[in-house]
Amino acid sequence: MSLPLSAAPQRLTFPMRLLLFVVPAAVGFVGGFGWNVELTDVPYNFLLRPFLDPSFQVTSLGVAVALGFAVGLAHLVRI
Repeated sequence: MSLPLSAAPQRLTFPMRLLLFVVPAAVGFVGGFGWNVELTDVPYNFLLRPFLDPSFQVTSLGVAVALGFAVGLAHLVRI
């Protein structure tokens, strides 16, 4: 089967790529002004609490990697 050239997706032009970058960046920038810091502390504290417990043990490497990514994500979204 061949695909007609008219059905092939067109490449994005530079102005369209720029628009697709600027619009989400502007929305995130404006949304950051109204961000509730106390709301981001809840998942951060929830994910960090197991690591602060002296009896906490990681059962496998997969669990350790998943927890590491989760805590890293909490660090990223916490302002």
